[in-house]
Amino acid sequence: MKSNNTYIFLRHGETVKDPNIPAINWVLTDETQETLNKLATESTFDNIEVIYSSNEHKAIKSVEPFAKKLDLSIQQQDGLEEMHRGESYLSDEEFKALKQTKLEERDSNPDKGESSNDALKRFVVAMEEIDGRHENETILISSHGTILSLYFCHVAGDFSYIFEYWANIPFCGVGIIKDGEVIQHISV
Repeated sequence: MKSNNTYIFLRHGETVKDPNIPAINWVLTDETQETLNKLATESTFDNIEVIYSSNEHKAIKSVEPFAKKLDLSIQQQDGLEEMHRGESYLSDEEFKALKQTKLEERDSNPDKGESSNDALKRFVVAMEEIDGRHENETILISSHGTILSLYFCHVAGDFSYIFEYWANIPFCGVGIIKDGEVIQHISV
């Protein structure tokens, strides 16, 4: 995607893990909500003109402080959601091992969810749809760690470090893509 828009990507905040409910319904921790409220006051976000989020609760809730500060609505966009995963709850170690396999073998699908390449294709289509609606605007996108790792490596044209990239993306991390180039990788 080569555009004249500036995209500021926000990884959703940390969630309360609950094996009894699907991960897409996990809620943000109280500490994360405080972090997001402070982050929304930073000057990086002063020029946001449009806000998009995946349709997952944690992504929507993560971007609400920005929408409130800027008096903007949150537009939900299909395709920005996290990589679709299998149904079973995994321990942290099992989850990390699964992510490593799926990120390093991007066509693999050991959990019967979505392969990394399929998720990336979906996300790219969503970004192209958003890009087609805007010209020369600054757009905030609230999304998820795995899909953002894939997208930033895709835009940078280098997947050689994908697992390490994913493992080091912080909750509430921010990255910037401007004119189709990575300006800032996702960090705090």
